[in-house]
Amino acid sequence: MADIPSREPLSFRAGDTVRWVKFFSAYPASAGNVLKYYLVKSGKQIVLTAEPSGDSHLVTIAAAASGVFEAGRYFYQARIENGDDVFTVGEGIIEVKDSLAAATDGLEWRAHCEQALENIEAVLLGKATADNYSYSIAGRSLSKYSWTELREMRGYYRNELRAFNRKYGLARPSKIGVQFS
Repeated sequence: MADIPSREPLSFRAGDTVRWVKFFSAYPASAGNVLKYYLVKSGKQIVLTAEPSGDSHLVTIAAAASGVFEAGRYFYQARIENGDDVFTVGEGIIEVKDSLAAATDGLEWRAHCEQALENIEAVLLGKATADNYSYSIAGRSLSKYSWTELREMRGYYRNELRAFNRKYGLARPSKIGVQFS
């Protein structure tokens, strides 16, 4: 088994087993201190209770339990509880991602930058046939992005997509090294 991290995960996939261990010298698990995580999203609350592991607190989310988590961002508070004493020892955000193993339909697989770039390209294609920058009807007005603004946004999102592709190994290297002997 891989080493258990000592930090909360930034994200995990629904349906995965998730573990981390926390140690607080002022609140050892062996002294009866209980570490609980309260995760909240859209009016829903999930409570995780750590198990004692010597003086440390081991948090485990079983695969079956994480499988019912809805995708999205959860705000969490970590609290030590011991009788009437309660101390907040951490807070943050954990993102739960969809499980591809349980995906059926409707799962968006494209990165945000790719979706934005496709939308900008579609608008640019439309501008070739209908290029009304702004208009007014019955006292209401609407302004569209200018040609220059759209081209700037397209350049920005192209760079974002290149970076995304490099990060996930989807791009060919831009430089090819050659050595002659």
